[in-house]
Amino acid sequence: MGDNSISELSAGVFNSTAGPQTLWLKGNSIREVPAGVFNSTRLRDIVLYDNSISELSAEAFSSLPGLQELSLSDNSISKLPAGIFNSTTGLR
Repeated sequence: MGDNSISELSAGVFNSTAGPQTLWLKGNSIREVPAGVFNSTRLRDIVLYDNSISELSAEAFSSLPGLQELSLSDNSISKLPAGIFNSTTGLR
């Protein structure tokens, strides 16, 4: 789903117990990552670079204890919420 015109991620959009382990959303126009977007997924890798992200919910990645890689480069993030990565114990 990279290099499209996706501008919004709604809570629950990726809710599934099955599915891919890698999600490529690079090169879109996503502005924020709200809580609940990745609930009930088995994602290990999320690629969100080259978007317009300026806001991350403190709970954006809380349901992803198996997350290993997260790419957020080339965005407009100026501040990370306290504790945002507390539950992502596998993040490298």
